[in-house]
Formats: sequence, structure tokens, C-alpha cells
Amino acid sequence: MSFPISTGETNPFSINADRTPLNLDESTRTLYNRAISDPSSLTDQERRLVTHRPLPEEENTLCQNACGLSMDELIAKAIDSNNNNNNNNDLSLGLSNDDIRNIQVAMEVPWQEHVLQSSSTSTGDSSSGGQSLGEAGARFGLVVFYQEEGVGRLSEYKSQIETAIYHGLHYSVSLIKDETRNRFTLHWVAVPGSHSNDLDPSALRTRFSTMLSNNGIPIGFRRDAFLYVDKEAFHSRETVRPYLWLAEPESKPEYETGPGTGAQPGVLPPLKVDIKHIAPTLFARLAQRDLQGEARRKPYRYTSELSRLHAATDATRERDGIWPPPSRLQ
Repeated sequence: MSFPISTGETNPFSINADRTPLNLDESTRTLYNRAISDPSSLTDQERRLVTHRPLPEEENTLCQNACGLSMDELIAKAIDSNNNNNNNNDLSLGLSNDDIRNIQVAMEVPWQEHVLQSSSTSTGDSSSGGQSLGEAGARFGLVVFYQEEGVGRLSEYKSQIETAIYHGLHYSVSLIKDETRNRFTLHWVAVPGSHSNDLDPSALRTRFSTMLSNNGIPIGFRRDAFLYVDKEAFHSRETVRPYLWLAEPESKPEYETGPGTGAQPGVLPPLKVDIKHIAPTLFARLAQRDLQGEARRKPYRYTSELSRLHAATDATRERDGIWPPPSRLQ
């Protein structure tokens, strides 16, 4: 079809648009129909076929040549810019250079393959335990305790935490699998406060151990560690590095305790964890405990026991006690 451009004289120009229908083979037609009817079911490779995007390596090269950033880095910058331009869940969710490097190093750990395979195996082998097989295979993550008396005020911070996790899991469109994004979650558990109207780490350890004994931990969720939000963590939501606490159910006399930690002698104190690094950074390090040989440590210098995480945090110049420190200290 031609569209003449009138100049008052003989037309030297025309715009030609080829309207010849494409001949689609059966597999391509099926893929296009699925892209329309159920787009969430597409894998990253299938999305690239539908949108005619190049392979990740070629895409990163083209992007690097155009703006000096890889596609992943450009997307992270766009997310960061969007955070800085919006007042909801605001500036604290922007990624610093150390944040980006921490995520990149965590993605060198083969945690996704391990977790996805392990949760699938657990689904096939499990029979009961308070969760159906279909539901068990759908999710994995971490248990988070919060004070039931503060459920109303928690909603704002809970939304901020979930937004931070969303951004962390969408940092790399090529490295983080769609299945990982869809299945990772937090399992929120309300518990009564102590006599001081706050959460007691010792009581939470006991509660978590009881849940373990009674098959109360959802299949696929970490059984060696949990998170919790107390008053201090809740108030951190307005600081530069909002955090919650990481604790373990069993006593391990590896770390020297101090006043105000909420820990008993011989018990590792809880660790503050930046909400931007619950996933993938923290979860990758916890999953690394399940691996064998050098995979339990690499690409880091140290393994991921709670005492090691504390030691790395103490070595940073920030002195805010919030994990993670720069990756070079781990």
C-alpha cells in the first residue's frame, strides 16, 4: 500500500507498508495464543521470542555500547530512579553501589537451582504436616514473627518490606528465574508480646522450635533461621537502612554476647538485616548452608553461619550493626 505525499508536483516519495500476513508454524501460533491468554506462564526465553528480543549476552552488549550499562544495570538504575521519584516506600529502597555488588555476588551462588529442586523433591516426598502438596510446592522462603498486638501498625512496614523484596528479585531479569520470583515469599506469624509489650528473642526461639517439632513450618521454608519485627525494627522503617532481625532456633556458643542483645549466655544474638537484602542476598547465603564442599563458601571468603555474618558486620566501618556489609568483607 502506498501513501502519496502531495507536493503539488509529481510525487517522488511514497511510504510502503507490507501487509502480507505472516505464515506461522503450529508451535509459534500456540506460543502467541498463550502469550495472549496466559502471559504469566511464559518463560524468559519465550518472552524474548514473542517480543523479538535478542539473547541476554547480545542484549547486554548492545545496551553497553549504547549507554555504558548492561541491561540488568540499566533496569536496576530505572528502579532506583523510580524509587527516588516516588514518596511511597521512598528513598530508603534505592540501591547503592555496595547493594548492587552484594546482589551480584549472591547470584553467583547456585541457590536457585538448589531451592527449586529441593522444594520440588519435598513436594513429592511429603505426605502431611499442615499443608497440601500443591501448596507446599508453590512456595519457599522464611518465617517472620511479629507482635499480634501491633498488627494494625505493621501493615505499612510489611508493605515496605515486600516492596524491597520485589525489587531485589527483579534486579536481574536474566539471572533470577521467573519461578523463583513467583515462589519466594515470607510466612508471617503473629505471636503475643512479652511483659514489656515487645518480642522476646528467647521466646521466639522456643516458639520456632515448637513449630519445627509440630510440623508447623511450611514445607520449603528455612528450618534453621527465622526473621522477626520488634519495636526497634519497626521504627527503623524511617531510617536510611530499614531492617528486621535474623535469629536461629538453636543455641550455638560461638559468639560472645553483650548487654541489650536479647540473647542468653552461649546463644548467638539476633542480627539486623537490611530489608533490601532479604532476597536474594540473605536467602542465597542461607541456602548455601545446604551445599557441599567449596560451594558452601564460594564466591565468598567465609561460610554463612550466623557467627560469620556477625563477624563480617562488625568489621564494617558503618558500625550500624546492619547486615550485609560490603561483599569484600564476607
